[in-house]
Amino acid sequence: MIESTVLNPETYPKPDSLILELFYHSTSIVVTPEQTPFHLGRDNADSGLSISCEFTSRQHCAIEFHGGKFLLNDFSRNGTFVQLNRTTAFRVQNETSPLIGSGCFKLGAVITSDDDPERILFRIKTFTKKL
Repeated sequence: MIESTVLNPETYPKPDSLILELFYHSTSIVVTPEQTPFHLGRDNADSGLSISCEFTSRQHCAIEFHGGKFLLNDFSRNGTFVQLNRTTAFRVQNETSPLIGSGCFKLGAVITSDDDPERILFRIKTFTKKL
């Protein structure tokens, strides 16, 4: 006889229970799936997070939520440099990349160090909805 254990599917995180935390300078922002697309760029009027950097486009990129994942969608001239966890940074330009776990990204320029003041830290978390 084979025994098996069935886990309660209610214990798994559901896509709508994910949040994205962004940290830039002294600003901390929580983005829920319902708040996407969340725009980043130099344009104060259209950006959820405004970045004043010479290499940042007015409407540089957006964070979207599709298929249970947060995605960074770059539509800039200079690209976005993304570092997932502690991996090597890579460039995303006019394409989409998933944001996984935690890490950082920088709009328009290479991440120069672990204490680069222009990088945007991110962390994806799950939360439990109270009934």
